[in-house]
Amino acid sequence: MLFAKLIFLAFLLTQVGYVQAKKPEGVLVIKETSFNPDFIQIGPKPNLVSVTAELAGGLPKHKPNVLLLQKIRTLPNGKSSETTVAVLHDNGKGRDKIAGDGIYAGMATIQQKTSGEIKFRIKAENRGVKLLSDVFTKLAGSTFKPNQGGSVTGDDGIVVTVPPDAIPYEARLTIVSSASGDIEAPIGDTIPLMDTVKLLLEPVQAEIEVTPLQKPLSLSFPVPANPQTENFILAKEIEVPLPGMGEDEGGFFKRLMPVDTAVVDFKSNRIVTDGSFYDGVFGSGLYALLADFGSDNISGSVCEGTQQLTPCPATAVKVPSVVVASNTNSLVAVSNSQGIFQLYISGTGPYTLTAFDSMRGFSGEAAYSLPNQVQQTDIVLSKTYAFSKFKSALAGIRNGGFECVKEVNDPVTGAVQNTFCEGFWETKGDVAIVQSVPLCSVPAAGDFDPGLPCPAPNSPSEGNILPSEGKWMARITTGVTNVGDLGSVLTQRFTVPAGSKTLYVDYIFLSEEFNEFAGTQFDDTFNATVTTSDGVQKFIKTVGVDNPGVEGLQPCTNIYGQSANCLPEVAMFNCGFPGGDATCGKIPFVVGDRAGTIRKWATAAFDMSEFAGKTVTLDLAFTAVDKGDNNYNTKVLLDNIRFNTAFVDVKAVRGVFAGDDNAQLAAVTDRFLKELHSFGENNLRRYGANEILSQAGLNIQLRGVRLIDNLVANVNKQDIDAKSILLNNLPYRTSEIKNILNNPTNRSADAKDVNLYYVGELLNQGRPAALTVSPEDYRGDFNVANLLSESGILLAEDTDCPKPRGVVLAHELGHLFMRDNAALEHATANSFTAVPPACAGGGNDAAVLPFVTGGVPGGQQLKINLNDNLHNPFLTE
Repeated sequence: MLFAKLIFLAFLLTQVGYVQAKKPEGVLVIKETSFNPDFIQIGPKPNLVSVTAELAGGLPKHKPNVLLLQKIRTLPNGKSSETTVAVLHDNGKGRDKIAGDGIYAGMATIQQKTSGEIKFRIKAENRGVKLLSDVFTKLAGSTFKPNQGGSVTGDDGIVVTVPPDAIPYEARLTIVSSASGDIEAPIGDTIPLMDTVKLLLEPVQAEIEVTPLQKPLSLSFPVPANPQTENFILAKEIEVPLPGMGEDEGGFFKRLMPVDTAVVDFKSNRIVTDGSFYDGVFGSGLYALLADFGSDNISGSVCEGTQQLTPCPATAVKVPSVVVASNTNSLVAVSNSQGIFQLYISGTGPYTLTAFDSMRGFSGEAAYSLPNQVQQTDIVLSKTYAFSKFKSALAGIRNGGFECVKEVNDPVTGAVQNTFCEGFWETKGDVAIVQSVPLCSVPAAGDFDPGLPCPAPNSPSEGNILPSEGKWMARITTGVTNVGDLGSVLTQRFTVPAGSKTLYVDYIFLSEEFNEFAGTQFDDTFNATVTTSDGVQKFIKTVGVDNPGVEGLQPCTNIYGQSANCLPEVAMFNCGFPGGDATCGKIPFVVGDRAGTIRKWATAAFDMSEFAGKTVTLDLAFTAVDKGDNNYNTKVLLDNIRFNTAFVDVKAVRGVFAGDDNAQLAAVTDRFLKELHSFGENNLRRYGANEILSQAGLNIQLRGVRLIDNLVANVNKQDIDAKSILLNNLPYRTSEIKNILNNPTNRSADAKDVNLYYVGELLNQGRPAALTVSPEDYRGDFNVANLLSESGILLAEDTDCPKPRGVVLAHELGHLFMRDNAALEHATANSFTAVPPACAGGGNDAAVLPFVTGGVPGGQQLKINLNDNLHNPFLTE
């Protein structure tokens, strides 16, 4: 009875306000919260973390006395519980520096047994109102010393094992809980999804270059209820470029790529990866565990050719970065640097493989039966399916400097000829690549010889037209193999890179119709155009005999006695064409300067601002149009097709390359150009830095090459500078490196240039074969980044691995152009691109495309975007 009275009294008091009801809640707005250290180590030992929290919106009139840091745990029933792990004060005592400034500080004790994302929030009370902040998370996992092994267990019971000698740098490993809805790639019924996991593997020192793992990681999963199979496939979600056909747009799509096989271990009752077929898990990513209901894992090569052959001929060029899929499930593979792919096939066959080379728009197809064993299944990429049928999936102009060249044998004479690398450009008519075009003096008055060569006894050489950049340029003509009025056509389909505002083209127009046929029907013309996907043609430039588009023309009388506008004498030469006559005019020209006229190139610019913020595919075409006859009497030279340009000034420490100074200069020039441009070597297709960076609208050009001296007295001294931001804990000879970088005579005179140094064994002491460094930290706030003149890229000329590596150069250049800790990384590879694991026997020594920005918080993969990730002020348009 007494108990009942007390209950009634309590009820009565609440009605008149003597007993407080549940406190009202409000929102606590926190401007910034910081943890030091920011990473929570899992295990039996508690973490002592210094925490600060700053109130947003100025100081309230009645601010809370304390803030409570709460750790939130989700219970099995779906509800949550909160535990206070720190009391934060703003009283100027203990961890708090200044009293009353709105910044609260304290020490938290946090213990975490498993890896994952820990949820926190901040709670306070202010004048009877409970205030709660938004929930925020911190990562919890394990830190591994260089070459240390061990295991990490995630919140969902997933275990990741790091073998000894796998990670050559200090790294943090986190296992993040993931749900099936996190997988965006299609899966299908043939390979049901059993589990998912997200791994984050990041270097402790964000500033250092990291090398690929030396060994794969091992994963184990709890066995789900009723798995229905003992075999599984572990696949990584990647983003790959796929073609568009007909009305369908091509682009980037999420797909799953198999990286390991797994089986049930009955002793532990767990599903464990076994590394029996695929390369394995080598880093961060979102992974899916898929059921294998019985089929085969296959391996094959992708090669270039004109018809389907099985296997690929031994002499065929193997192609990296090709996306391979089957008609049996939704999985894809990407061919590695040796052109080899590995894929999982569902069912009993027969099956069909398809391959797509996004860099060039090539495709291939092959049909196979499916024996119950691993088999070799090759695919030949055919030019038959290129360009006209595929919409480009990658942005940027490929081979815009025409430096990707291959040698072919003339079918008639057998002589070796140079021609375009297949796939970047489509050609019709008389199109070629050349290294120079001779110009000779005009013969004596009265000479009219349609076949007069250059040079000739009465027409000596005055010089050669050389490429505007690099070693090669394209030539289109009004040759005798014309297509109607079109003498020849050079075309490429491309997607406009995000953020690119202008397309530039360097050109020279040479015609023997000048000057006698000016103002007549023999108005040979050069057109540069782009055509949109809906058929709208836009002109970049038109140049003709009657419309040269230049100033400095002179009134004259043509061969028919009619008044016309003619080129001045400084622009008239003998070009040695097989048609026409012995005089030709050159556009552009330099008034009063004959030698300057020979060197001079014109540049056409196309404003692409109308495409800003859109994904637009264009057909770029250059045509030489023959008017009035079908003679070979006009040619157009083209080079340096680009969006944004960065210049690289190349230096090599004297003695890194063999020979005297001239031999060394020649060697380093050849090395850089091979790293810059796509080329073929040992039956492998290798993409250069320009082809990789073209996806961002970037064009890299060589400013110059010179030799420098290493002035450090004791070149063998190991000087480990503990204060060095970028070189800390890496056994580089930092005093020598800093001496090179700090010497202003070793830097380009142009403040915007990238300085590239070949330093040989100065870098071979450490693991990375390349490093982007500066006297100061090159990574900083987007608006206050160091000038490129203060930064340098160091590349080792390693005698153990002398191959040019465009992927390394692209990776290092990416550091300079991209904000924060972002770097160019394979979207599909399981490792960073900085250094291949071995020179011989493969490794990631060819670019796997598309490239994305890696090394950003949370392991995000962001496509290269000039607006978001590149320092535009350092680029030259």
